[in-house]
Amino acid sequence: MSKKHTFYSLFLILLIAFLLFNKSKIESLLRTKESSNAISTTPDIANFGSMANDGEFYNLYSLVNSKLIVLISIGNDCPISQKYSLYLNKLNEKYKKDSVTFLYINSNLQDSRDSINKESTQFNYGIPVLLDQSQLIAKSLGITRTAEAIIIQPNSWKLIYRGAISDRLDYGIDKQLAKNNYLEDAINSYIESGKISTSSIPAKGCLITFQESANIKDQDAIKIIENKCVVCHSTEGQFLPHFVNMKKFKMWKKMSLETIFTGRMPPSGIDHHVSEIKDDIYLTDEEKNLLYNWLLNTEIKDSDEKIVFKKQKPANLVRKTEYLFTLKRKEEHIIKPQGDLEYVYFEPDITVPFDSYVTTIDYHSSNPARLHHVSLLGSPVSLDEIDQIIKKRNYKESSIFHSNEVSSDEELPLYRRRTIAIVTKELGWPPTRLQIWAAGKKQPFKIGDHLYKFFKKDQHLILEAHFMGSGKEEKEISTIDFYGYKNAPQNYYSLKSQSNVVENFTVPANTNYFKITSKAKIFSKNVKLIGVNFHMHVRGKSAKVYLKNNLTKQSKLIYSIPNYFYGWHTGVFSFFKKPISIKANEYSVYAECVYDNSSGNPYNPNSNIDVKWGQRHDTTEMCMNHMMYIEE
Repeated sequence: MSKKHTFYSLFLILLIAFLLFNKSKIESLLRTKESSNAISTTPDIANFGSMANDGEFYNLYSLVNSKLIVLISIGNDCPISQKYSLYLNKLNEKYKKDSVTFLYINSNLQDSRDSINKESTQFNYGIPVLLDQSQLIAKSLGITRTAEAIIIQPNSWKLIYRGAISDRLDYGIDKQLAKNNYLEDAINSYIESGKISTSSIPAKGCLITFQESANIKDQDAIKIIENKCVVCHSTEGQFLPHFVNMKKFKMWKKMSLETIFTGRMPPSGIDHHVSEIKDDIYLTDEEKNLLYNWLLNTEIKDSDEKIVFKKQKPANLVRKTEYLFTLKRKEEHIIKPQGDLEYVYFEPDITVPFDSYVTTIDYHSSNPARLHHVSLLGSPVSLDEIDQIIKKRNYKESSIFHSNEVSSDEELPLYRRRTIAIVTKELGWPPTRLQIWAAGKKQPFKIGDHLYKFFKKDQHLILEAHFMGSGKEEKEISTIDFYGYKNAPQNYYSLKSQSNVVENFTVPANTNYFKITSKAKIFSKNVKLIGVNFHMHVRGKSAKVYLKNNLTKQSKLIYSIPNYFYGWHTGVFSFFKKPISIKANEYSVYAECVYDNSSGNPYNPNSNIDVKWGQRHDTTEMCMNHMMYIEE
């Protein structure tokens, strides 16, 4: 062998030895290089939903139109988090023009919304704080301490940066100036080149104490499932799938995990920090953590099929009054595969046989899964007569209807409801409008404790129904049983209703936050507000009710739905645990509706059109706040 060949052989042996000896270092360098271009290699970030300290609900995937999403973990009483607040405020303002969204996330078990708000005020946090006391989001993102920065790229939903904010702060050591502003450099790098090529170091912050996931008993999970899930997802409920037993529930494990994580189910969406609501089925942080971790670790067993869930029946639905009468629809309704886009009206077989003080209504549907909501409209004349009045008075040209309400003869229902109200008032009959069925409304439906709704003898009761499609043609027919008293009961109150309605508005295309406010409703008598609900369509984002002092002009938030969902909130009333007293003329009530007509709204069928008021849930919108009250 020549000296030349010997040299090359020796060099090759040394090179192989060097590579083997430094294998781990080389792999580390490759991983570092890979992480600097992490857009195509890191795992997807699952969608999540969370309330924030500002009372808004944030869904990660609804931020799809941001260039970047920056999450900063914080915790009360952590000095490093507190000292970074002014700097992060500056970054938030600096990058707004570049569509970079900043959010804090607090996952401390010991921090409450009140204490978070207090610290936010003291240290001038100019960024919303996601409330992650269930700790599900922190666990999914691998957050273990405060002052850690995470950058997520929308569309691909990749985590493209994780690390320190800067090197200015350390444990017990504060530098006057940072040598490296890691987070800021990463954002600049992405804005300039579409990738992050800057270095980082692990975050220095306060460690987060996580709830230990001890062995969770099946019985604890079953209790939550029966109280919060089976109430709607049962063979008697309105929603698929039907969780008839433990095996069926576990078969939907993946879907259940997703709906809990995103806050989509159970579909309460009400801000309980603002008002306490009766019989609400929302999950507490403790229940959410327990059920989620149980689902993660549970396995399907042969014995699961024998564990049959019990549907919970609220105690307040026990009948203590007499049967009055039954309404029957005359014929089956054929539901189109895509559902009925307009309201459908029916007049049952009889009028009210005698003056009735109704306390309970039991709605029986042959196909409850297809019913979205049904309202009962009391009218002094028949439905045919109402249609004749519409034509005779030429209401389609009348100023009582705004020009953007109706576009064709198909939307005749818009005139029917209004005309019934007008004729009822003209003839001096008691106004009657009551929602008696809605997706999620429990049956039988009790009007309320010591409450009744008055129905006048010979009154025509017209059903206004909205049907949802299943993809195939189906049929539905209903009967309705009424219970109560033939004479006015003692120690009972007559349930009355008012509505805050805004009709003449347009939601601009490609707008993710459009707010409208109703006129204030003034009561001429002292009243107690018992319950409220909202009716918006698929672009509805959030809704609020305010109580306004007409003397001081100050307003107080009394009800809020930060996470509005058309499939649920449009029909279910929220009844306050403690009714709200409203003094005549001194106070008024007004409503606020917020819409998301952007591509970030997953329920929006078309973000490129302006949306006007109307009854179709896919192409129009509504802002209706119904209030139930009694006069004192």
